[in-house]
Amino acid sequence: MAKRKDIKRLTDYGELHKVTPDYLTLDDIQGREVVIGGVEWLEGDYGTYVIMACELDDEAVKVRTGAKLVLDALVDADANDAFPLLVRFTRRGRTWRFV
Repeated sequence: MAKRKDIKRLTDYGELHKVTPDYLTLDDIQGREVVIGGVEWLEGDYGTYVIMACELDDEAVKVRTGAKLVLDALVDADANDAFPLLVRFTRRGRTWRFV
């Protein structure tokens, strides 16, 4: 086997172009209070998901999730024109909850 210093790197042949999303996930805002101003419903490879237009620490952010319990509550809120809403997301095991 070649010596380590003589072995080429995979990056010599191509770069991994990391896509920097313009949205956050629930993991990014877990335990923090946010105001949801509205939602955009989308269909993806794994079903329905939502992009929430939020305010976090006086900054406008977009948060994306497909969490079932969150989606169910947002469907009801959207149907009742309930936005803006104040929420704090927490995780219990693999399930997202909100208070």
